[in-house]
Amino acid sequence: MKPHETFLRFPIYATALVFFGVQKAAQSSPAVRLTANPPWPDVFPGETITLTCQVIESEGWTLLWIRHRQGSVTQLKASSSNGSVSVLVLSAVEQRQSGKYQCEAVKGNERAFSNIHTIIVSGDHPQTVIVTDPPASVMFTGEAVSLACDIRKASGWRYSWSRNTQGRLESLYARSTESQQKHILQSVRESDSGEYLCQGERGQNPVIHSFPGTLVLNVSGEFGRVSSVLTHMIWNVMKTVNVYEC
Repeated sequence: MKPHETFLRFPIYATALVFFGVQKAAQSSPAVRLTANPPWPDVFPGETITLTCQVIESEGWTLLWIRHRQGSVTQLKASSSNGSVSVLVLSAVEQRQSGKYQCEAVKGNERAFSNIHTIIVSGDHPQTVIVTDPPASVMFTGEAVSLACDIRKASGWRYSWSRNTQGRLESLYARSTESQQKHILQSVRESDSGEYLCQGERGQNPVIHSFPGTLVLNVSGEFGRVSSVLTHMIWNVMKTVNVYEC
């Protein structure tokens, strides 16, 4: 039986123990909780992940760390342990450290297993894409447009925006935050034209960056003239129709 299969088979096993009058043994297994910081499974080379294992409301257990990877199980040495809490720190992770991590609590002949936390170490940093709403390459003065920074790989990104106008790069926000995934222009002007850049970052030490995404926004002031021309054309068509009807 693989360690992580304990969760699948335990309810049936516990029922059998109760049926045969050994309910006390089943109840002695503690709750073992594994938490991860950061909590997401997708990480990049160089990042640090801290896994914490805790036995809830029980004492006297020895905590062991194991990793399931490609059909094999590897026992890992804890970074620190203090009674019912054990910590495993993965510093500057590499792709070979990908796998399913689990904590095992042992006391005499009793064993209990935590939940599983999956870690996937990607070799490439993700690409950022800027999506416009409405999806138009040319906007007219007075219109509203939303620019969204889309990073489909991993989570926990902080977003930064800048604009390149005639070779001059201008930051649009003082710092990167998670709430800045969208940059909204309520009423565009011709001066809003330029190349917009968005980049994601996450973590603190080190800071991981996505590849930046770019979008060229062109704002035209010809909306009023175009509208006038279209109105004039429609008026002429209506006049011609009326002449023929007469």
